[in-house]
Amino acid sequence: MSMMSNDGARPLVVVIHQISNDRRGRRRFMATMNGRVLCDATPNPIPCAAACLLRRGFDPSQLIIFQDAVTDFEESLSIAEALALDDVVVPLMRGRR
Repeated sequence: MSMMSNDGARPLVVVIHQISNDRRGRRRFMATMNGRVLCDATPNPIPCAAACLLRRGFDPSQLIIFQDAVTDFEESLSIAEALALDDVVVPLMRGRR
């Protein structure tokens, strides 16, 4: 099974869970896909989950539907668009063309 996207591919659904607060009040996040843990998505859940998918070999143009586990928040972005939301994560994409 190839993880690369194609024009007919269905979007992946990634669910973001807030799992705790640390002693300083910073929130910690986890991302899941198909009911399985995808990655630690702290500090910025959407770009962190996108970077994890990119490291796993998914195509940067793959469409992802990000959902919050508790609220009705939902956002559809490609992996590349999600990475662009965070200056810390963007350097991970350089050199992967």
